[in-house]
Amino acid sequence: MRIEKNRIRLFPEYFDRNVSRRVGRRLPRNNSIKDPNLLELKLAAQKMGLETDLFPESSHPSSPTDKKGMLVITLPREMEIKKSGVIKRISELTTSFSRPLLQEKRRKEIENKKQADKKKDKRYQGTSRITKSSDKQRKGPKPRRR
Repeated sequence: MRIEKNRIRLFPEYFDRNVSRRVGRRLPRNNSIKDPNLLELKLAAQKMGLETDLFPESSHPSSPTDKKGMLVITLPREMEIKKSGVIKRISELTTSFSRPLLQEKRRKEIENKKQADKKKDKRYQGTSRITKSSDKQRKGPKPRRR
């Protein structure tokens, strides 16, 4: 596939926190995203006012077996911006609208865990545990006294 000069290819690996710089990450870890989604990147690019095309079956050249997709952005002719600038701006926009979603998801997970713990505690409320050693049942034959 031939790309014109006013088009930029973006792969999710550029933004992925779990990918090393050697493999293809283009941002520092503190600015990168955990498991970026191609649709999130598309929304961020559209928020910038850029035209986008999705290629979900494409793969990054350094990992040809992982088909995470590719986003092709068409820049307007009057827009003078480098690829690194587009990547930084998309990362900022993606983290700004994905962080609240992640926080909400984490809050729901914590609530579900608390509810599960409450249910677990209710199961054991009516039962008493054996504490005396004489009340415990012995397994096997009685020991011989000498």
